[in-house]
Amino acid sequence: MIKKIINLALVLTLTNIIVTSQAVKAEGVMASTAGAMVGAPIGMVSGMMRGMMSKGMEYSLAICRKYGGGIPVMMFAVPTGMISGGVAGGVTGMIKGMTDGVSKGIDDPFSAESMAMAGDGFLDYEPYDIMK
Repeated sequence: MIKKIINLALVLTLTNIIVTSQAVKAEGVMASTAGAMVGAPIGMVSGMMRGMMSKGMEYSLAICRKYGGGIPVMMFAVPTGMISGGVAGGVTGMIKGMTDGVSKGIDDPFSAESMAMAGDGFLDYEPYDIMK
């Protein structure tokens, strides 16, 4: 009789341990899945916007510096730099934001990095890091 009670207590204890550990794993899987599902579209949009603005400004300033500045140069450099930098930065930012949203959304769900929002400011974004 005592042997049956000990066996029953042992089975109940092991069942409790297994069920509890599986619940924690399931919670982590759900958070990682939801983090990737939320991080990918948000990261894609914010990465595209941040990439467009940061590279557009960078290209505009590079053209201005190359040709010496001044009003006529700025009239050419700003639209040209914003369009070329905006397209290049927007495309690479969108891809980087989506890949970061998935990869970092799984590892660290709902973080600023998973949604392409990390950095000191809006223009503090390097979309070309995806090429490294």
